Amino acid sequence: MLLDDNGMWNQYMVRHRIAVRADANIVLELTELLKGFADDYLRRLQAKARGVDPYAENTQKFMGDWHTLLEDFENFAGQVVLADALELRAMHENREYWEQRLGALPEIPPPTKYPAPPQPTEEGDKEKDPEGAPPGPPPAPPAAPARPPPAGSRSRSSLGSVYG
Repeated sequence: MLLDDNGMWNQYMVRHRIAVRADANIVLELTELLKGFADDYLRRLQAKARGVDPYAENTQKFMGDWHTLLEDFENFAGQVVLADALELRAMHENREYWEQRLGALPEIPPPTKYPAPPQPTEEGDKEKDPEGAPPGPPPAPPAAPARPPPAGSRSRSSLGSVYG
């Protein structure tokens, strides 16, 4: 027989199935680790931008760098679903790079001094006096009394319902 392999085909297929299962387990484990890392990293990235003083001198540079880092990391995290086991392992080993980039963002302290409230612009604002305030709209005229229906007319309620 020409294709007689003396049972080697079955051994090859068994070995192949075992390798596929092991690869699938590695992919699953690395995917879960990277998902946990991505969730934690995004939480820390959001916390770094929270409470930034919008009037500080480095705020614009910080926000530009922060948005660039956010976009880059979202692209990185989006590749997890497309990666095979070798790529996932390389991505998992590359986590320190993202930590360095997060640490490179400058620290912007929270605001310590807020802008002054607006100053009153009119004389009536300064006094806070209702008499000094501009006059409001005139009062509405009293409503006219309701007229009773003419004798012999039927109201809607006396007609009954069409449905019942």
